[in-house]
Amino acid sequence: MIQNKKYKLAVVASHPIQYQSPLWRRIAAHPEIDLMVYYCLDWGVSDKSHSRFFGVKYKWDVPLLEGYNFKFLRNYSPNPGPFLGGFANPGIFWELWKNKYDAVLVLGWMDITFWFAFIAAKIKGTPVLLRTVNSLSYDKAVKRPGLLLFFKKIYLKTLFHKFVSAFLAIGTWNRNMYLHYGIPPERIFHFPYGVNNEFFFEEIKKYEDKQLDIRKELGIGPKTKVITYAARFVEEKHPEHVVRAYEKIKSLPDTVVFMVGDGPMKSELEREAKEKGLDGIKFLGFKNQKELVRIYAVTDIFVRADSPHKGDWGATVNEAMACGLPVICTDTISSQADLIRRGENGFVYRLGDLDALAEFIKKLVIDSKFLESMKKKSIEIISNWDYKQDIDELVKALKFIKKKS
Repeated sequence: MIQNKKYKLAVVASHPIQYQSPLWRRIAAHPEIDLMVYYCLDWGVSDKSHSRFFGVKYKWDVPLLEGYNFKFLRNYSPNPGPFLGGFANPGIFWELWKNKYDAVLVLGWMDITFWFAFIAAKIKGTPVLLRTVNSLSYDKAVKRPGLLLFFKKIYLKTLFHKFVSAFLAIGTWNRNMYLHYGIPPERIFHFPYGVNNEFFFEEIKKYEDKQLDIRKELGIGPKTKVITYAARFVEEKHPEHVVRAYEKIKSLPDTVVFMVGDGPMKSELEREAKEKGLDGIKFLGFKNQKELVRIYAVTDIFVRADSPHKGDWGATVNEAMACGLPVICTDTISSQADLIRRGENGFVYRLGDLDALAEFIKKLVIDSKFLESMKKKSIEIISNWDYKQDIDELVKALKFIKKKS
């Protein structure tokens, strides 16, 4: 029963996210944790949801608000959305002030609502756990001015050392960032960026005997090798690199590329593919979670081509691996540092090296045995990168801060 639970935990999150909601359900079911999630925005569950990222209106087709306690805070931002300046929810101050939480988990540091949470927790004496997706790669890649980096360093050192009790690192690069800012290793807990593996394991099984039907529906043959790109069609995701890498290997027999997603670059790339006669490239548009698994069911190779950006994990890498796919991705995605074992379940290439991308695709297309071994290895690796580790480490972090308080 809730009154017997040891830890009363608040979470301050941007909006319901398909990768996080299953985790909140698991945490809420834990015998030691009484969970409340505060959302800044209702994107993903409201019929009014839209995104400048996806390029289309959307509402996720998996349950996002079941199995845990939550509350939507009133948002006063003039431009509400999951981007800088999109959250202004002063109500979080009152929520954290009036409720006696043992800890508050904040999922970000850049918007005003998160600072309301930091300040309220500081005044109330509530320990703060911080979980972000950031790493040092973005600052290095964009070559920010020295003065800006100087002020960022002061800002983050102040936040990390004065307001945060413990850190939940989503992966190696994220952990290294905290270490870079002088956080002792004992204050950092391994909180892997996971997806709902069980959902993908179970969902993909539904299509084991339906692959021929799906292939026929998509206009491809039963033995056609399928390379899938699934991400937003925006500059930092570099969908054009996938199109141009395929151009280098378009002579490979019975091979297609599925470009899954939407965004400002989509129409331009459709035109480019048509002008170059790249008939093997099929633009499938935005796909919801369950629709995407149907695509993964007939996919042989998954590709991501991202450059460094602020939220640079790349969760579709997790999804694809959970569906038994080898992954080819750039060296700038955080997830590759933990999930891709080069030559075992995928390949990592230098951003912009389209010859390398094309050669890795070609290698897997022509070597079916190698491809099959990589598929099995992806399942093996991702099976050990899941929500169970998150919850185990969260409990450790809660015990740590309780002992320190």
